[in-house]
Formats: sequence, C-alpha cells, structure tokens
Amino acid sequence: MPSSPDPAPSPKGAWAERLAGILAGSFAIPLLGEILLAVINNQQFDYVRTAITAMVLGIGAAILYASQVGRIVFERARAAFLIVAGFVTATQGFLQAARPEWMVGAPIEGVVGMVTLLLGLAVFAIGWFYFRVEGPAKDAAIPAQRKPPTIEQVTFERTPGRFDPLKHTKYFDACRQALSLDRLHYVAYYEGRTRVFNLDLFDRLEDFQPVETTQAARRERYNEQGPQILDLLHELDSKFEPLETGPLIRMVFDVEQGAIFYYMISSSPAVHVIGVSLDQAQIHTADHDLELLSMELRRRSGRLPITKENT
Repeated sequence: MPSSPDPAPSPKGAWAERLAGILAGSFAIPLLGEILLAVINNQQFDYVRTAITAMVLGIGAAILYASQVGRIVFERARAAFLIVAGFVTATQGFLQAARPEWMVGAPIEGVVGMVTLLLGLAVFAIGWFYFRVEGPAKDAAIPAQRKPPTIEQVTFERTPGRFDPLKHTKYFDACRQALSLDRLHYVAYYEGRTRVFNLDLFDRLEDFQPVETTQAARRERYNEQGPQILDLLHELDSKFEPLETGPLIRMVFDVEQGAIFYYMISSSPAVHVIGVSLDQAQIHTADHDLELLSMELRRRSGRLPITKENT
C-alpha cells in the first residue's frame, strides 16, 4: 500500500507566530468581560485592568512573534510555561483553601486576580493553538504485513551435489521469505566460492524487463558474477588486513539500476549471501531486508550475531 506523502513542514518560526496571534486575540475575552460587567451590573469600566491585560498580552505576543524559534525549541518553551503556570495556579488554590485570610484585602486580591487572568489566557491560547492549528496527531496507518512469495512464484536453482535438503531447506526458506516483488529480487547462498542455491522473482516482475537479453540470461549472469564478487572480497580483505579491522562483512554496489549486495554469514566456515534489487528507489529497504536475512541465517545455523569475536 503506497504511503501518503508527508505534509510540507511549516517554515521556521511559524509555530511561534501563530501562537502569538492567538495570544493577542485572546485579549477579546477580558475586554468582553469588562464590557458585560459595565453594562449588566452597571459598574464602571475598569480601564486600568484592561490596559494592564492588553499590555502584558501584547508584550508576550510581540516577544513570541519576534523570537522566530524552531518547532522543537517552541515546544519545549511551551511545555516549560505550562509547568510553571500549573504550579502557580496550584499554589494559589492551596493558599486560597488553607489560608484564605492571606488572599483578601488590597492589593493582594487585585494582584492574584490579574495573575490568574493572565495565566488562564495564556493556557487558553496554547490549548486553542493545539486544537485548531497544530491538532492532535493523526493515527498512523499500520502497513499491511508483507507476505513472502510462495514456492510457486519463486525460480529456484540448486547446485547438484552441494544442496542437501536436510541441511539447506531451512536456509532456503529464510531466503524465500526475504524476497519481494518490490524490493529484493534475487538471493544466492554460497559456501566458500561455491553457490549452493539461488532463487529469484525475475520472471514475476512487470517492470525492469531486460532490453537485450532474457530473464533466464540475467539470472545466469548474476550466478556467474557471484564468485567474482567473492574474489574481490578476498582481495579487499588482504589489502585491509594491516588495519586490523577484521574481515569485510557487507558490501553494496550501488549501480544505475538498483544494487548488488554482499553479506557475510560466517568466515569459518565461509558462508555468504549475495542479493540483488533492480529498483534504485528501494536499495535502502532491500539492504535492510538482507541485513535481517543475514541475522536470520546466522540464527538458524546456531551462530551468534556478528561481532568482532563472532565472525
């Protein structure tokens, strides 16, 4: 199932600018409250409280707008503010319940009321930003489990006298399960320089058809090149020996049409796999599939994962 393209990321600073706009717009809430109090209760409009609210919200919005911070810094700052706001509000509620006499009288009541108002508006702005702008994360689509090709879909060749069904069937099954029509198209299993078996999906591919040859000839050419790759590996191991880094365990030939991969399963006795992907866009996923295959082959042969000691 093709994955939907990721939405284009917002430019740096857009997160802070949007929240700044919401924070500035939240001034309408206390302004409307003051107007309603003045009209309904016949109270005098409190210009001082309105001016202080507008000034604090305006300064905060201006700082946010000018900060131009990236999303990660913005999210951390937002989280830190919510922690502080929650702590201050909880402290105020505790004092109001435990020591109400401390919270009465001028100017304590006015200061506490303004702090609560400003914190509440800031938290409101953050909540509105999350709900309307950023939005909750959408549920990630769970990709359908990839089914390995059936035996009927796979072209399978074995080397007479080298393929032992009792020994190699479990390795064949692991290689078959690693194949896929969209990623990994060919796998060959070698013991020493001798190919024990190979399997592929060339005959099932709709794309990547050979131009001047056939799929059977393509298969034979990959089979012929396997020992040449192993000889190249031995040559490179000899050249790198002074570095004391151990044998090469992986090689990737990134060619124009896909890639050719080499993975060592064991150095003693020598066991290798060579894989091919014909899709240039899938070489990274095919490489990952072969890495998993190499681990599975080592597991099925009773070997530990490859380390400096376990090669």
